[in-house]
Amino acid sequence: MRSTDTGRGRGAGFFRLPALLLAAVLTAACLSCCAGTGSGGDGTSAVSGPETSEAAAPEADLVIAENGSISVNVVRGFSATDAEISAAKTVREYLLGLFPGGDVRISDDYSADGTYRPDDVEILIGNTSYPQTAQVKESLPYGDYTVCVRGNKLVAAVWAPVALPLLAQRLCDMLGKSLSSDGRSLTVRGSDTVGGTLSEYLDLLPHMEGAAPSNVISVGDSAYEILFMKATPEQTDAYIGLMERSGFTKNYDRDAGSSDRNVNRFAGFTGKGGSFAVNFTGANGYLRVTAEPEKNYFPGGDGKYEKKTTPLLTMIGRRFSTSSTYLGYDAGAGLECMMIRLSDGRFIVIDGGVSDNGNASYASAIYAKMLEQAPGGNSPVIAAWFITHSHADHVGGFKSFLSIYNGKVKIESVMMNLPSDADCREANDEGISSYTSLRSAMVGNIPETPVFKLRTGQKFGIADAVIEVFYTQEDFVTKTRTIGSVKNNWNNSSLIFSVDIAGQRIMFPGDSQEIPNNLTAEVFGAALKSDILQVCHHGGIGGTNSFYACVDPAVALYTTSDVLVPVYIATFRYNDYLVNRLHVVEYWNAHDRITEFPLPYTPAGSGFRK
Repeated sequence: MRSTDTGRGRGAGFFRLPALLLAAVLTAACLSCCAGTGSGGDGTSAVSGPETSEAAAPEADLVIAENGSISVNVVRGFSATDAEISAAKTVREYLLGLFPGGDVRISDDYSADGTYRPDDVEILIGNTSYPQTAQVKESLPYGDYTVCVRGNKLVAAVWAPVALPLLAQRLCDMLGKSLSSDGRSLTVRGSDTVGGTLSEYLDLLPHMEGAAPSNVISVGDSAYEILFMKATPEQTDAYIGLMERSGFTKNYDRDAGSSDRNVNRFAGFTGKGGSFAVNFTGANGYLRVTAEPEKNYFPGGDGKYEKKTTPLLTMIGRRFSTSSTYLGYDAGAGLECMMIRLSDGRFIVIDGGVSDNGNASYASAIYAKMLEQAPGGNSPVIAAWFITHSHADHVGGFKSFLSIYNGKVKIESVMMNLPSDADCREANDEGISSYTSLRSAMVGNIPETPVFKLRTGQKFGIADAVIEVFYTQEDFVTKTRTIGSVKNNWNNSSLIFSVDIAGQRIMFPGDSQEIPNNLTAEVFGAALKSDILQVCHHGGIGGTNSFYACVDPAVALYTTSDVLVPVYIATFRYNDYLVNRLHVVEYWNAHDRITEFPLPYTPAGSGFRK
């Protein structure tokens, strides 16, 4: 992965570097490239380059300051990210602290006249277009960061911007240790290298030939996502083949939503202690590779089960407030809480409603209905509890259930995909406290219960149900956008998935909003078609015509107060489009009641019937 873009520094002399000469510089740099540490942790270590037939020439020591005088560029990429800009400032301020009044400048690596200054002493931060950065990164595992000398450049390289603050600090530590005893000179030895790794799982991934990541970010639960933009089906095919040749076991390889103009590919691998997903979506040309611990991956059931009863969908609505209002109307009832009884008598639960100041009405309703529906008077067994996202009105009842009924039921697994802690804090959303308390509740009450992190493109069975995942929070990420970067809209992190059972499909989009809904519709199209739909975000802000047109259900389930349903339909055009212009036969609402739907369900003219 080499860059032949020209760069710009500031100094006394410069010349134009033709493409062929730049290529020669790159080739020469091959003889002395930095390798990633690959050892885990943040310990300082000397790093050797890749094996070659000839020993690599040692780097000369790099003089950055002498006799109390310093003149150096801190170079960042022309399209520097906020993290790169901040890291460059950190290094500059540190150097000025060592040499007050010194000549330490921050400069871009781009010049309109295509100049490159190989003779300047410079510190390269992050993703610059300099050949030294390109060559160091070429041998750097995706999870590693490193600082090393290359000629007259001190290169601080990393694939993942999230590591830049740590990398900047390690660089400053190196500079401090390189200061002479009298504090007047600063020389970095050519053999000095510091670095570490963010993720041992990222380090396991082979490099994609001929493509550099547009973004590498933490996506929670020790998982990282690598985003390649402007990818092709051919590149995807080649990388999947490379994963197999690298010794990983392929667990699934499928497409969904592909058409003449849109090719999708979803593949999953395990091996060497990790789990890996390779997802290509033709609608936007994005190739996403995730790396995480193998324990995050749910392989699905083997399709064997004992039939004990018939499937059943239950919508649980409770009155949780007498004072909550929205648009001037009562909004104190409803909320997302669904339950599916499987044919083997176990249950799937989706979210759990709210826990209002200790109010356990949702938790008690879930437990009571399970006792009633469990075949043979057996203690309830929850095969999987799905958490769409961590807002309090979706996880409050779940937390209450854990604290009150955990010893009376068996919870076999939790299914979710929450973003990273850093994204949660950055989002500045009201869900921060519920996000933190949700994780604490699971650790405190069900520490041995496996928690599986779902991936877009996964399709797996639980007894007679088949679950297909269409959107997770990783799909929201672009080169410049993360879940955390969009303030006060944690709903973008909602899962979108379906459950196929008894010959019907039920779609659960949680509180998904405009961007996730439109993206999911664009990627999957008619593959989203369902018989029953849990309406987006309780029926309030969030739905889109494109998503609803693809799902096109016969039955729509609202999860709010009864008085708000007609208001929502009149206020939000996509609700009117859903219930009046598509093929909805009837729509129901949760309110303060429990509604059961035998599966398969045939609309019979009840509820808010059209």
